[in-house]
Amino acid sequence: MAPDSLFKNSNIKQVIEKFYKKGFFLSPEVVDSLSSSEVNLDTAYLSLDEKTEAVVLNNLVLKNIEKNTLCSLNWADFDQAVVEKEIKGFSKLYDSFVSLFFDEPGKQSEEQDAAEISQAPKQAPAEAQNKSQTDARVEALSEKSENVVFGEESRMQAKAAESTNAECSDLPEVELLFDYNDFEVKRSVENFVDYYNYRFQYLSGLVVNRSEMGSPVSIARLKDAGECSVIGLVYEMSKKNNIILKVEDKSGMVRVFISKENPELFSKAENLVLDQAVGINGTYKNGAIYAKSIIEPGIPQAAPIKKCNEDINVAFIGDLHVGSNLFLEKEFMAFVSWINCSYGSDKHKALAEKTRYLFVVGDLIDGVGIYPGQESELSIKSVYKQYEKVAELLSKIRKDIRIIIIPGNHDALRLAEPQPRLYKEFAGQLYALENVVMLTNPGYVKIHKSKEFEGLKVLLYHGFGFDYYFSSVESIRKNGGYHRPDLLMKMLLEKRHLIPSHGCTPFIPDPNEDPMLIKEIPDVFVTGHIHYTCVSNIGNTVLLSASAWQDKTSFQEKLGHDPEPCRVPVLNLKTRKINVLRFG
Repeated sequence: MAPDSLFKNSNIKQVIEKFYKKGFFLSPEVVDSLSSSEVNLDTAYLSLDEKTEAVVLNNLVLKNIEKNTLCSLNWADFDQAVVEKEIKGFSKLYDSFVSLFFDEPGKQSEEQDAAEISQAPKQAPAEAQNKSQTDARVEALSEKSENVVFGEESRMQAKAAESTNAECSDLPEVELLFDYNDFEVKRSVENFVDYYNYRFQYLSGLVVNRSEMGSPVSIARLKDAGECSVIGLVYEMSKKNNIILKVEDKSGMVRVFISKENPELFSKAENLVLDQAVGINGTYKNGAIYAKSIIEPGIPQAAPIKKCNEDINVAFIGDLHVGSNLFLEKEFMAFVSWINCSYGSDKHKALAEKTRYLFVVGDLIDGVGIYPGQESELSIKSVYKQYEKVAELLSKIRKDIRIIIIPGNHDALRLAEPQPRLYKEFAGQLYALENVVMLTNPGYVKIHKSKEFEGLKVLLYHGFGFDYYFSSVESIRKNGGYHRPDLLMKMLLEKRHLIPSHGCTPFIPDPNEDPMLIKEIPDVFVTGHIHYTCVSNIGNTVLLSASAWQDKTSFQEKLGHDPEPCRVPVLNLKTRKINVLRFG
């Protein structure tokens, strides 16, 4: 400590007491560094406002204390994020604070990117459901789509495929409908307000246009007893015998009671999540609304199903996890051989010949430091080398197939959503492949548009936020959990948002729009992350959960996950039939 310091002649105990009186505990790491010349206690002490409830001051805050952004930091929430990271191992909220207040998003150096990869363990998902539910799901799936099995004998005989000589000039076009690119704008805490205001304005517009919705009034105008309608965001939920919501709009907040005596309404309320937009029709009395109906943004009436005149196939994969010693390379090379028309029966090869698009929905690599003990399960310990291996594998796919890629939470970039395209400094060899199109996460494209066919709209989202909903939405948890991602995908389409709850995943608030809104219902909604294949539909929208190419990890085993790797859904644009190919 400098001689002219406010803390001159103070011992460590006195320094700790002085900060405590102002409302701050000094973390052990700060106490250990008190004698360092890099620590300016005067600046820290004078910059911090007094707090009524003490929070922990760590080295990260101390080193950034002169940044203006800290004046708007919500210390209570930040303190809770630190606790969740250090005690519970949940780093999502903490990482979001770091990216907003301590780093400038979108401008990390290589060293910062590498450091970001070494993150704390992600939040543990809910336990997988029992096997009988899985069997029922598979049987239902086989009624709608052919489940083609490549047997062990033929799989063992598969040879690594080489690229065909097809010219890149034959590549089909891809039209970008959404690809977020506003990453280099500095964010502030006010952006959260603008972000939620934009979300509320857009989603309330969808709710008010529903025929079931009454004429809504602002919550502040609820004064006289009687019938009423309001639209707001779900601020709080509690459930004992009945469900009690707190719903807020820009003018105020009101309690909403949903009685268990109305089973249909009660069941609908159980599927509500925090921060989503909802309309309430009911009776207002004694300062609360007794709900009669609940209206969500919903899905508009389905348009006629789109079918292409050409006999074209689209394949979907994800979660390669290259670099893991559990990466199923032999099975993946069987897939590459198939898509190059050199593997399987004549029927299988005919499917491959018609395939012109391949979607890859994130987690191309296993990354480094993603979960506890991962290092012992890595065969490639460098993210650079992991991406080199991915490029080597994808380069073997024939060149007339358009490969469309989004990132995931294991990839070498920020966790906060929307995620940018894969960084060129890590994945440069992938960018060099002429048949590859890189998108952000989420991404939205239209494929195979022509004079005769308006094109197929495909919404891609990796699904890092899914863990939160599998554990917190009771109806999904009870009806299959991780084995029924289609239930969650339907729910998100109904809510018209990919991450409706604030705490489900780190995100970056955009003051001008909400890039996670589902403004236009897609023809195909495809996700990954959970390593389990599922095919379903809602209306004329196909719901696809892509499989993985990694065997069960020790981390998944501890969490009770039951992955189903090496499956490839293949959608035919002419018939809209889906074949699920199994390579292992």
